[in-house]
Amino acid sequence: MELQIGSMMHWETGTPKLSLGGNTTRRCPDQRSTDKAFNDLPGFQQLDCTSVVCELFSDAATPMPLPKIPKVEQASPISDHPKLPISTVDDANEILPELAGKSVAPPRQGGSGVRRPGLISRLDSPIYLIPMSYEMVFDPTADMDLTYDECRIAAYLYGKTEDLNEVVFKFYELEVARGMFHSLIPKFVPHSDIVNIVVLFASLRASRETPIRFWFLPSPFAVDVLQLRPIDMIVKKYLCRWMPATTKLEKVIIPICEPSHSWYIMVVHVKQGKVYALDITKTEETMERRERNMRTIMITLSQIFKQEQNLSSFTEISPDPTTWGPINYPKGVPNQPNSNDSAVWCLYWLLNDGLLDPRRLGVMMNGKVRMKTATTIILSDWNQKKQAVDQEAEKLWGTLMRAHD
Repeated sequence: MELQIGSMMHWETGTPKLSLGGNTTRRCPDQRSTDKAFNDLPGFQQLDCTSVVCELFSDAATPMPLPKIPKVEQASPISDHPKLPISTVDDANEILPELAGKSVAPPRQGGSGVRRPGLISRLDSPIYLIPMSYEMVFDPTADMDLTYDECRIAAYLYGKTEDLNEVVFKFYELEVARGMFHSLIPKFVPHSDIVNIVVLFASLRASRETPIRFWFLPSPFAVDVLQLRPIDMIVKKYLCRWMPATTKLEKVIIPICEPSHSWYIMVVHVKQGKVYALDITKTEETMERRERNMRTIMITLSQIFKQEQNLSSFTEISPDPTTWGPINYPKGVPNQPNSNDSAVWCLYWLLNDGLLDPRRLGVMMNGKVRMKTATTIILSDWNQKKQAVDQEAEKLWGTLMRAHD
């Protein structure tokens, strides 16, 4: 429970002053002037919000199994709205038809601890250095393209052990135990903290640019908006930490979670003047509700866009996204209403820092994304436990290598 409290504190306060590589010369507007600017905003009473959003933090320390999703008799028809890719790539570069909508993953191999080639044989992969006698709860495969360091971390993180409480990731108040990374095992649903850590990293990388072009917002932002929190509270929680002032804003990327752990991503593309939804579980029943919720979020964003420090980004387009037209669904995004992997698809898209290539939107290797997410987080320089975990992983690796002698 202590770990849960720590993570709740973190997502409420955000990253400490764009530290660890952020542009510390960029000042946040004075809070008093910001509060004054929002005093006369219309209240939220007129907003039509019907979604019940997912709880951000689970009470259980163990990963949650895949939920049973009711079977959908008929998938929703393709939207009549224009479908444009979210990318700076030429529109002609479409996803290959034979790959569209496929989740590409190597077939499951034998028992636990068996390392065999996946779809593509890569005999030089370091995974073949791991003895088959070493039991793992999540086996790496050659198709994951793990580096030597990633392989060491995977062996340590997913070796069969009873100790799931060891803290392997720390970022100021946020501490994440090994057990939460076990939510990335294919039979589980990735924990929301894992998704938000990937969002955090993308936000920190984006903050290094001058001027900033992307805003990445954690899923609690959508939770607060859709639960009709006061606008001044939302501003205090997110404006400076997650939405720093910029004159060249291009995209705002917001992951949204609904029961039962169904994730989708809202992309407000300022440069194109369009709003996109990356939603693999889209159905006729969910589209109306989710689009209504996204428009509720647009109303909040429009008030932030209209602030003086951000207006320079809207010289050619209205700062009110609700006037931009219908919500668009990009070409290549698969439609899988019964899928339990919507969070994995969101991780896949988020790992690209918002540079979404239409040729790759619908091609995802499930196991690879899950494993790469874990190793990327652990090996990140923002992980204040990186050195300690790396030392323990090196000790284990040395023991495993001696087994070959």
